[in-house]
Amino acid sequence: MADVQMTLIEHLDDLRSRLIRAIVVIALLAVGAYIFRNEIMAVLTRPLGLGPLLPTVELTQLMSKIRQMLAGTTCNGQPCFTQPEIQALIQVSRRSFSAATGLIFIHPAEAFFGYIKLSLYTSVLVGAPFWLYQLWKFVVPALYAKEKRYAFGAVISGSALFYGGAAFCYFVVLPVALRFLISVGQPYLEPTFTLNNYISFTMLFLIGFGASFELPLSMFVIVKLGLVQRQTLFSKWRYAIAGAFLLATMLPSPDIFSQVAMGSALTVLYLLGLLVTRFAVGPEAGELTEGGAADSPEN
Repeated sequence: MADVQMTLIEHLDDLRSRLIRAIVVIALLAVGAYIFRNEIMAVLTRPLGLGPLLPTVELTQLMSKIRQMLAGTTCNGQPCFTQPEIQALIQVSRRSFSAATGLIFIHPAEAFFGYIKLSLYTSVLVGAPFWLYQLWKFVVPALYAKEKRYAFGAVISGSALFYGGAAFCYFVVLPVALRFLISVGQPYLEPTFTLNNYISFTMLFLIGFGASFELPLSMFVIVKLGLVQRQTLFSKWRYAIAGAFLLATMLPSPDIFSQVAMGSALTVLYLLGLLVTRFAVGPEAGELTEGGAADSPEN
């Protein structure tokens, strides 16, 4: 046993300090994400397959040219359009161009708070390595000395799996899911999403798939710590597959494709985790499960 063990209060204090660090980093990243919100939205709307016809700056210039053209035309020596008519046509044109992006906002403050939400979600995605590191450091005091050398590899592999899941969602699942959902309303309905709803839908998808891809690493860790036997994971594979598809039904998307994609991905990840756990039951794990005191936990 270790010479000095952390009490429950000390563990809670350590958890609080690490949560504060994670929140501070996420807040700082959110500020940076808000500065580049337009660039982030350009990337986020790409799976939608619509996107703006022109960038905002060029769209404003186009509106100015339309205004000049309308003001310069004459009918029998008189202007064809009055200034109120020109202004009304400009407004109609602007709304038509804006509707072509597929995104609108229906509340005066929705754009502001929508971009705040976008910034927070982006900071969670970008800051994944840091909060994974903080999570691992919280677990480290319960590990044996020989297990602590896996800390760096766990953070790297955990980050890679998280971003791999988010990339799989962005390039494969999200475009197909959006096309399916849009096709449901055609030909009578035009797809025009609110900014707030679209950000929540896509970001929860990305974070959900990123988190689900952590399954193999989580299985490796719990087997390595002796919390669950590898044979137990093998024997319960039927329940695991059923649970994967049950969990997929809790996705924010109601379409069957997204749920099947998530369930299938979790099933493949579980099978991959079974292969990975093979490396968690080496000699060191045997010493821990048999003797229980091969090494003493360190704080």
